[in-house]
Amino acid sequence: MVAISVIVPVHNGEKYLHKCLDSILNGTFRDLEVIVVENASTDSTLAICRDYEARYENVRVLTTDTPGVSHARNMGLDVARGTYLAFADADDYVSPYIYEHMYACAIEQDSDLILCDFIWGTEGDYRFSAEKAVKERLSVSDYYYSLYMKSLLSYSVVWNKLIRRERVQDIRFDEALQYSEDRSWMQQVICQSQNICHLKEALYYYRKCDSSISNTGNQKIRMHQIYSLQKDLAFFESQYPDKKLWQEYVAACLLQNADFRLRRARQEGLKDLQAELKPIVKEAAGRVRRAKQLSRRDKFRFLLEHDCPPLFKLAAKITGH
Repeated sequence: MVAISVIVPVHNGEKYLHKCLDSILNGTFRDLEVIVVENASTDSTLAICRDYEARYENVRVLTTDTPGVSHARNMGLDVARGTYLAFADADDYVSPYIYEHMYACAIEQDSDLILCDFIWGTEGDYRFSAEKAVKERLSVSDYYYSLYMKSLLSYSVVWNKLIRRERVQDIRFDEALQYSEDRSWMQQVICQSQNICHLKEALYYYRKCDSSISNTGNQKIRMHQIYSLQKDLAFFESQYPDKKLWQEYVAACLLQNADFRLRRARQEGLKDLQAELKPIVKEAAGRVRRAKQLSRRDKFRFLLEHDCPPLFKLAAKITGH
């Protein structure tokens, strides 16, 4: 058994894969395995993967013709041997200190989950600091508040996390989702985690690529964001029926996201999406209005954004939130 399994899914990643793997393998923490899952590439990606596998004893390459990052990650989860799990996207790279600092935090705090901060940009050689940062303990409810009520990217993605593998067990990524699959997986992992720690240190570089799904105008793919929230709500209702506050968090997030998607569908004249979204918005708004555990301030904020977007924008501008 190794301390950390790092799962790296890759599809047509010849441009950035060297940088990603070198940053992981040449870091200060060596008790790890790197599981690279090559996903139906048509460039030289597989050859690059095989080269690393030949040169490094702790690199293992899996291949699949099934498309999708979720399937690739699930393949990695099925074979991972580490006490802790980590993920990296093939077009990103990490600090030399990421796994040393995060693993030290995990041992010191006896944490099931550690998240770190990240840098977002287009630099090819960001200089990370070697200094260790402040640690903050989080409750499960605190985490869900940041995940749904604040919609913080650092809480929803998987690539800036270190997760105790035994907490994951049979939890797998939903391969039906093409968008927001990270958040739905994290939702199920968080409720299995007893000790959560936020390491306030930028240890991951998220490379902003123009070709990513999140930067396209494909509204039908973006609808998977709505489907994922509906699944999150159904999960809480069936598995944690007594956690009404968590359900209300998801309902508020669903209302906000469905409202936005509906506005975009109207702007682009997508009548089929409008027809699909209208009942979702109505149901989510009703849930928020009936919410009994949301704070009055949060309830007012989400309903104001729904009922009167211009007034909400003005209030946000004045308050700076």
